[in-house]
Amino acid sequence: MQRQNSVGGNAVRDFVYRFFDEPILLAVNSLSNHSKIFDLMVDRFMMLETVRILPIVAAIIFVAYSDSSRAPGKQNETFTVAIAGSFLAILVSRIAQNISERPRPIYAHIEGFLPPFGMKQDIPADWSSFPSDTSALVFALATAVFLKSRALGSLCIVWALVVASLPRIFTGYHYPSDVVVGIFIGVVSTIVASACMPARLLDMGETLRQRYAALYHAGLFVILYLTATMFSDIRQTLRAVGEFIL
Repeated sequence: MQRQNSVGGNAVRDFVYRFFDEPILLAVNSLSNHSKIFDLMVDRFMMLETVRILPIVAAIIFVAYSDSSRAPGKQNETFTVAIAGSFLAILVSRIAQNISERPRPIYAHIEGFLPPFGMKQDIPADWSSFPSDTSALVFALATAVFLKSRALGSLCIVWALVVASLPRIFTGYHYPSDVVVGIFIGVVSTIVASACMPARLLDMGETLRQRYAALYHAGLFVILYLTATMFSDIRQTLRAVGEFIL
């Protein structure tokens, strides 16, 4: 199998691939094919949204309610910033994926790369790997927690890196630089959402929470659920509609 640079002819991307992506990708992937139990745990268990994303969503709820006892409106502010940051992170990363053309490592014929035992290659070959929208989302959420609690936020950042992001490299879904850029998008998205959140929007949310608590929390549950599942149902529906129209 020939060694293949999967990033095209761009000199900068070629440099990043040869001196950053390839060595880290192969180092992480070197753990593959030694234990079927380990490979299956990473490929099947750690890829579940309830494993990689739901704990961070739960942490957001925890810090929101902890914060609400100290000052009025903080609960709504925590939720609003987290949701806005995650929406922005997903939007930016998906736009970047749609305009980039970078085959995922599992399809790039990289010498020395071994897919994990029992791996199901369920991502289409024509989907670009740059950047990692998973890393963008989980780090957007982890940053929202960090802004409210340094201790819990740090744990969420470690979780986002070890549980949600590194398995994407291990399995060949993403290159390390895809993950790094995804992390940057996620962190910046939440910081921007926190710094630029209109006061009127926060006031509207707080008014809704106080006057229509049942409606507020029902809507919040739906949004957080969709966030924890990376809006997969909505994305699949829109993709199906697009295929039908086209």
